[in-house]
Amino acid sequence: MEKISGLLLFLRLAWPCKKGKLKTRKITPDDSEHLDSLVYNHRAPTIHFLEKCFHSAVNDYRGSCEKDGYDADFSFDSVLNHWRYHHNNNHYGDCATTEPTIVDISKNIKVIVGSRMIKVKNPYNLELQVGDTILVHMRTIALVL
Repeated sequence: MEKISGLLLFLRLAWPCKKGKLKTRKITPDDSEHLDSLVYNHRAPTIHFLEKCFHSAVNDYRGSCEKDGYDADFSFDSVLNHWRYHHNNNHYGDCATTEPTIVDISKNIKVIVGSRMIKVKNPYNLELQVGDTILVHMRTIALVL
């Protein structure tokens, strides 16, 4: 499993929600551009900027850490634990996180979720192989598990 900072992992998982935040004016176009710059340059955001852009997600993370007795320190393990085991308490469908296995990477990246085969995106250019188990949010691969 790739070891990145917890802040970068949080960003990779929250970033697919950026379009909705921009559309509803919860973030500015400048915030959106800065998020894209961080993502495409594989740079971690500050906690303050994450809070500004993804306030609800950060609050949910802190709540799940408190519930589980973890420090909400944005460590890799605490962020991964939240998104794997708590995010889906309030989110369904594409907004839920899933851990499918890659079944095809020839033309598009395809995974099976439940009984459906779906296409997923790899904007972070992760090295992928058929058979890899991945962490997906909003049909976007965040991490190879």
